Amino acid sequence: MRYNIRYNITMARDISPKKTSLKKWPLAVTVGDGRPFIFYQLLDEKESRLCFAGSHDGTDFGNVCEKVVFTNFKKSPPETKNCRDFKISKKRGGWFLTYVEKTSKSFVSHAAESTDLKKWKEIETDNQIPAPGYLVPNYKWQNKNVLYYGKQQGIGVAYSKDLKIWETSKAVALPPRSGFFDNNSLSVLAVEKETDGIYVIYDTSSIKGEGYQLQIGAAVFSLDDPEQVIWRSEWPLFEQNFADGANKKPTALGGVFLKNQIALYWWFGDKGLITVALPRFSIFGKTTGTKGGLARKKENPIITPNGKNHWESEATFNPAVLYENGKVHLLYRAVGRDSVSSIGYTASSDGVNFLERGPEPAYWPREKFEGVHVISQLIINRPFLAYASGGGGNGGCEDPRLTLIGNTIYMIYTAFDGWGSVRLALSSIKLADFKNQRWYWKKPILISPPGQIHKNWVLFPEKINGKFALLNSVSPEITISYFDNLNFKDGEFVNSRFGGMAGRAHAWDNLIRGAGPPPIKTPYGWLLLYHAMDRRDPNRYKIGAMILDEKNPTKVLYRSRRPILEPDMPYENEGFKTGVVYSCGAAVKDNELFIYYGAADKVSCVASVPLDKFLNDLKKDVEIKMVMRAVRI
Repeated sequence: MRYNIRYNITMARDISPKKTSLKKWPLAVTVGDGRPFIFYQLLDEKESRLCFAGSHDGTDFGNVCEKVVFTNFKKSPPETKNCRDFKISKKRGGWFLTYVEKTSKSFVSHAAESTDLKKWKEIETDNQIPAPGYLVPNYKWQNKNVLYYGKQQGIGVAYSKDLKIWETSKAVALPPRSGFFDNNSLSVLAVEKETDGIYVIYDTSSIKGEGYQLQIGAAVFSLDDPEQVIWRSEWPLFEQNFADGANKKPTALGGVFLKNQIALYWWFGDKGLITVALPRFSIFGKTTGTKGGLARKKENPIITPNGKNHWESEATFNPAVLYENGKVHLLYRAVGRDSVSSIGYTASSDGVNFLERGPEPAYWPREKFEGVHVISQLIINRPFLAYASGGGGNGGCEDPRLTLIGNTIYMIYTAFDGWGSVRLALSSIKLADFKNQRWYWKKPILISPPGQIHKNWVLFPEKINGKFALLNSVSPEITISYFDNLNFKDGEFVNSRFGGMAGRAHAWDNLIRGAGPPPIKTPYGWLLLYHAMDRRDPNRYKIGAMILDEKNPTKVLYRSRRPILEPDMPYENEGFKTGVVYSCGAAVKDNELFIYYGAADKVSCVASVPLDKFLNDLKKDVEIKMVMRAVRI
């Protein structure tokens, strides 16, 4: 998921001192005494020299600069105009610098160290450093310093006991990833040791047409093995397009870990110097987000096909739920040997063990739009179906959602005619009849337009502003239709977007499928679960969560940045459709949130979590705010 970024993109158009021929060319950044310092080359018509300046706010480096002096060279120091890729690391007792000198024959790597940022002593490495990089501060592995650097194949690791003799790992610690945002070359911006690992922030920017796309990624390496990746961002920590003809790659100056933020810097030549600030909390914890603490029940799957009943012999999945007076009622989609979907009934007192199960369907196909007119011989010889779900290719009633309003239970379900029409239908039943398993359902009526495939519409369990509320779309925004009553007339349809909908571009839910169970009212707003997929992890249905504003449920207050449930268990991958968790029902029982879901279009399962914990975790799972600012030197 892309982060919600607050921008202040006023580029520094002229950073040079006024009324002078002096020019400043930024080279690198580092940290000292808890504040950032910037190294730059000061140029005039006669000479060039290195200077550095500090800042208290990370953006204003003022006009006061200190001259930088290099010593201990076997020969004369290289001319700064021939040097590039300056990278400065904090180390015990001072700083460590690496850079590259361009000679007439090749590129030569250099290293130096300093105790005050002013005087730098050249370290004789005999060109052993593979490329400029960053040391991990306050860390050694097997008594060796660890350096992360960018290479053609990705990010590499080098080791040294004395900063003179270096060993380079042959393996690529962090390669580019095909199909992800970081499929370009990677360069290291900043490195830091944290309690949960070694944080490496990297640049994977690239030229896009006439512009430039700035992108930042991150990875966490194990403290026990600096080449073992224990986490990597699935989307950019930051992303910004520059389309005003700036089709030249800017100079990445690096980044610094400060007390409350991570500041990253780029130099765009005559367009100025910018910084991007990321709040310094645990990237690992914040970027991975929370899964909400959901725990699958050991009894899973809780409903399995029953070979004794022909109508539910093949699959029993995607259950809707009604919790009433201490009892959990489920209506589940059932597929029989005839490949027709009907709806079965089961109930439980504890929400996990469903021992009470109806011998006949609670709801079965009765209308032409549910496939009852299809002739079996015609079914066998017909061409490939554009739509066939969960093995129920011969039509029927699929994926119900139940909503109790007053003394009436409303059921929205997918009606499939077994040929080409996939529509949403609405029926209802009195609560008293439902509880006594008297299946006196009201004649169903189609509520979605013909010629469109719709699923995943849900009713709110109470009126909003005095009207029935039907949520019919989740992306790109929440869409709700309001009605004075639910007495639809024949030919009266609800218009809505349909098909796969684009989600958050770089998030796990970049392809939205739709709402899951009907919304649940909580102290913080409406809890809505939804289904989504990731184009980078195709064919896997996952479940996310969001909280909608109570009075204006089109407004999303909180949203999970990771799936709360993924198809990871064997029973979620062994069925008619592998890699599917799909929820049509959820209920709160004894302050425990029970989420019922279909697994692999074959069986029904349940996972639960204390509601208070789930909501608090979801509220804390906020998107990282990043700020882009212009910098003055």
